[in-house]
Formats: sequence, structure tokens, C-alpha cells
Amino acid sequence: MEGYLLQIEEDPAFRPLRFVGVKNEKTGEYHLYVTHLPADKVSPEEIADLYRARWAVEIFFKELKSHFGLSSIGSGKKHIVEIVICVALLTVIVSGQVRRELEKEPRSDVKEMGPLLYAEHFHHISTGLLQAVLYHEGFRFDPASLWIGAIRADPLPERYRRGRLEDVYRQREPN
Repeated sequence: MEGYLLQIEEDPAFRPLRFVGVKNEKTGEYHLYVTHLPADKVSPEEIADLYRARWAVEIFFKELKSHFGLSSIGSGKKHIVEIVICVALLTVIVSGQVRRELEKEPRSDVKEMGPLLYAEHFHHISTGLLQAVLYHEGFRFDPASLWIGAIRADPLPERYRRGRLEDVYRQREPN
């Protein structure tokens, strides 16, 4: 299915738009696209592939922002931002590898999960997984110590230091 939308030739800035429908053989449904790419250069199937790739990129960034800590980074320092981004990317890589392994299992619920639902689920269990791995390797995982270390590594400006988490934590420690 293919067609062209109305072109107003008086406007030199106007580019013709192309209306394309591609049938999904699995569902029998048509996916409709509007593009300015010419029919003689790009087939309807190629347009569908381009939109599918673009959608995968959109989902990837939504996954990073929603479930892997990139919606807001609590520091403006370049090295901290780079570390947070690297950790998020590494987490996505590990998450994808775990998903591919789970999808091999015949009775895996993961096959039915969309990428965002799986990312939410993985994020929910990943702290426990990290604790188990660190414990197995002989490390003791103490989230409070990690937060205190992060605060010490990236201290607040002097005007914001009153009531810091570290100070509140110290007040609660027994002497």
C-alpha cells in the first residue's frame, strides 16, 4: 500500500510527503508511515526497517532514563557524569546478556516482557544480584557506606553543607 499526500507546488519550501503502508505478516495488520523519502530511492519495507530501528533507539534511551539512572544525574562534574553514564551502559549490556540467556529457557516469562517492563524488572532485582556477586567474591555490600563514599567524593558547595546526609548518618551512629 502506498500513496502520496497532497503537494502544494506554490510553496518552494514544501517537500512532498509519501504515505506508506506495510503489512505485518505475523499479525496481518498494516503499519502506516509518512515520509519525505522518494519512492524510487527507498522501498516501503526499507521505510518500515528505518522506523523499527528508530523505535529501538527511542526505547533504548527511555530504558536508560527510566530504569538505569539517567533521568537526572545529581552532579555537574564531568568525571561523575561520565561514571554514571558508563555504569548505566554497562548495566544495560549485562541486562541484555541476562535477557538473552533467559530467553533460551523453554518456560521463560522474559519472552513475553517488552523491553521496558524487563528493564524495570531487572532494575528492581539488580541490587540484590550485585550484593550476591560481591558477597560471593568476599566483599561485604553496605549501601550506606557507598552513599557516604559518594558524598565524600562529590562534596556539596559550602552553602549547601548544612544537614548533609553524612552528618545525619553520623548523629545516628552509636559512640
